[in-house]
Amino acid sequence: MALGRVGAGRFATSAVAWLAYLIMLAPIGAIVWLSLFDSDIIAIPPPGYSLRSYQSMFASGNFIASFRLSLVVAVGATVISLALGTLASIAIVRGKFPGSDILASVFLAPLAVPGIVLGLAIYIFFFKVGAAIGIRIAGTMTSLILAHVVLTLPWTIRFTSAGLTTIDKNLEDAAMTLGAPPLRTFWHVTFPLMRASLVAAAVFAFLTSYNALEMSLFLVGPGMTTVPIVLLQRVSWNFDPSVAAMATVQVAISAVALIILTRLVGAERIFGGQRSS
Repeated sequence: MALGRVGAGRFATSAVAWLAYLIMLAPIGAIVWLSLFDSDIIAIPPPGYSLRSYQSMFASGNFIASFRLSLVVAVGATVISLALGTLASIAIVRGKFPGSDILASVFLAPLAVPGIVLGLAIYIFFFKVGAAIGIRIAGTMTSLILAHVVLTLPWTIRFTSAGLTTIDKNLEDAAMTLGAPPLRTFWHVTFPLMRASLVAAAVFAFLTSYNALEMSLFLVGPGMTTVPIVLLQRVSWNFDPSVAAMATVQVAISAVALIILTRLVGAERIFGGQRSS
């Protein structure tokens, strides 16, 4: 009887888990299915299946331009936020100065602000600063990248701080005791030990920037559109299989990035922290 109850409990747990997976993945599967329709409109059942929506998508100059812009902005924001986040993590974790916990909370504050509110606030700030100094800032590539840094910086600080916390400080002290300067100690001791956290921070920052919609709506200039904005425009005016194809590409990019991350770093090291040996 006891074994039967244990088996029934495990079956119920597995059934609930698989049901949860199905609920989460069903919308993605539906989008992929719609992207294969061989028609100009969404009609169920479809007249047939083909890759024409993907061909028209990659032949669209609007999509290619938006993809290039999203890629440049995401890479730029990731590089800047990774550098700033690493320096901030070193100051917060290793600095041990009064108010370091408050500073860490301030850096993480953008995560608690809705993207549309944050985008509007940053736009007003850039507009006011540009008007004061007589230089157009809002609506430029530079302002878009800097705004995305505000969005990605909390992720880099979060991951790099977690990685730095798990590193034994005695290793750094030993290197400096043997004559290594602080910069050399960081490059040869600290950096290799927190590499997993840096990779995780870079991937999450890239995906956050690449998929950002609400903030980008306020900050793109004339002739500038990111992929999420193009998707929103297409859905608003004409939902067809090409929209589903764009969404499928978005999902594929995110999935590939996360798969590469787990292969290179490992899920337990991403979410459980990096252990120093």
